[in-house]
Amino acid sequence: MSGHCRAGRVQVLTAALFSIIFVCVFSPTAAEDSVEAAKAAAHAAEAAREGFGIPALPEEQIAAYRDGREMWMASVAELNHYPDPRQVLEFAAKLGLSAEQQQATINLYDELRPEAVRLGKQLVEQEQRLNRVFAWGQATEENIESIVTDIGALQARLRLTHLLAHIRARELLTKDQVKRYDELQGYGEPTGKSSNKMGCNAMHHHGRR
Repeated sequence: MSGHCRAGRVQVLTAALFSIIFVCVFSPTAAEDSVEAAKAAAHAAEAAREGFGIPALPEEQIAAYRDGREMWMASVAELNHYPDPRQVLEFAAKLGLSAEQQQATINLYDELRPEAVRLGKQLVEQEQRLNRVFAWGQATEENIESIVTDIGALQARLRLTHLLAHIRARELLTKDQVKRYDELQGYGEPTGKSSNKMGCNAMHHHGRR
C-alpha cells in the first residue's frame, strides 16, 4: 500500500475516533449509539476509498454484468432477425420448437452464458480498479491508460459473445420460426421502415432482462 493510501486510512480512522471521544465526553447517555454510528461511518468511508463500489455505474448494470445478461449489447442482432437464445427458450411452445431444437438451444445457452458471466465479472473488477485510482486521488494520464484499454477489450469480447449467441440461435430455427419470434417481440415490420419503433421495443425488452 502506498504512503498516500495509508495516510487516507489514518485520516478516516482518526476522524471516527475523535467523533467517538467527543460523544463519550459530552453526551454519555448517547455514547453507545453514537459509537456504533461512528464505526459504521468509518467502515463506509473506508469502503468508498478502497473503491469497492462503482458510483459511475448503476447497481442494475453491475448486477447484469455479473449475471451474464446482455442488456443492449446484442440489440443490433435482435432487431435484424437474430433471436436471443434465452428468449427462444421462453417462447418454445409459441414457436413450436421440436425437442431437438429446444435441447440444442439449451446447449447453446449453457455453453455461452458462463463465458458472458466470466467476462462480465472481469469488467466489473476493472471498473472497480478504475474507480479506486480516482477515489485515492492517484489518477494520471499514464496509469489509467492500461485500465481503460482493458475495459474496452473486455466490453468488446463480452458483446461479441452475446452476438455470437444470437447468430447460432438463428441457425437452429426455421425462417417461419424466426418470423414468429419477431412478431412475439413486437418486431413485426422491416427494420428500414420502423427503426424508431423497434428501437423503443428493444430498449423495453432488453431493459427488463
